Amino acid sequence: MKFLGIAFAVVALVGLVLVGLSLAPPNKEIPPELLGVWATEAESHADRVFTITDSTLIFQTGETDSVIYTVVEVIHNDTDSGAEYVIRHDVDGSVAEFAFYYMAMPEPLIQFKNQRNMDWRKAGS
Repeated sequence: MKFLGIAFAVVALVGLVLVGLSLAPPNKEIPPELLGVWATEAESHADRVFTITDSTLIFQTGETDSVIYTVVEVIHNDTDSGAEYVIRHDVDGSVAEFAFYYMAMPEPLIQFKNQRNMDWRKAGS
């Protein structure tokens, strides 16, 4: 009987921790090293810079056109491929994900998870 009481207490405690974690506000803090304008020398995207601010993602979609998305969450994991980031952002009431690897290297570099062959460098570095 005593074992069942302890087991119940452990299960209840784990449940409370999980509920607490699910209620925690999402991390929206953009690390300073990611802030700025990022560009690639790849011909297919040479005029498609993107900008990361402390609260938005801005993607240039044409010579003078761009779209702006509000950041709702920033997820960070250190991996063998570099620091992995997923910036979740609002797109017309839905949440989309912008996933990439960041490497400090001699100069900052971003590679999209789905386009590892294309390097993006911070403008002015």
